[in-house]
Amino acid sequence: MAIRQPASALADGFTRGQTLPFAPQILPIEIVLLFILLLLELLRISFGKSGNLTERIGGVSASIVLSIPSLMGILYIAFWQTYVLRIELILASVQIVFLGLEFILAIFSVITFARATPY
Repeated sequence: MAIRQPASALADGFTRGQTLPFAPQILPIEIVLLFILLLLELLRISFGKSGNLTERIGGVSASIVLSIPSLMGILYIAFWQTYVLRIELILASVQIVFLGLEFILAIFSVITFARATPY
């Protein structure tokens, strides 16, 4: 089972505009919010990955901080957008579970990196 990434959600947003009735100003706002979520997720994951590979607190901490707006974007997709499909609700729930696991593991990483003695 493939988990839908924000990029495929953008393609879904374009097809929705053709098939579902939207107010003229709502669809562009939702597409822009999906682009923002895409960029936010790319930044969050890259900061977390580089912070983990270099074992530095800064990158992992940036990933933790970026998890909060990312969670808000995922909650928007799951509950607050104009039309919420059942598959979006399921995939957003899976993404929230993974985001929570990443958040907990990132906190453990920060604690471990802070306790390590530099050589």
